[in-house]
Amino acid sequence: MSIVLKTIEKATAGKLKAEGVRPGVPDLCLPVPRGPYHGLYLELKRRRGGKLSLIQQTWLDRLTAQGYRTVVAKGASEAIRELERYLQGAEPS
Repeated sequence: MSIVLKTIEKATAGKLKAEGVRPGVPDLCLPVPRGPYHGLYLELKRRRGGKLSLIQQTWLDRLTAQGYRTVVAKGASEAIRELERYLQGAEPS
């Protein structure tokens, strides 16, 4: 089973790389300015056990320094809540 999963992961990684996906770039970008922010970048993680990699944290730090709001959302409901809060002009929870 482990060999099959690794093969699938490699195949998926190869397809994503061919499509121009770069490691560490947040999962969602909303290029809509609100308040002091140029846009929103959302990194999606599982509710349990989802952790940022060093490259993901580096991307978020750099985007924040450039005036973007960055959020790590654990689970779909948190991601939706943060997206709605951003669009309403509210600060992250």
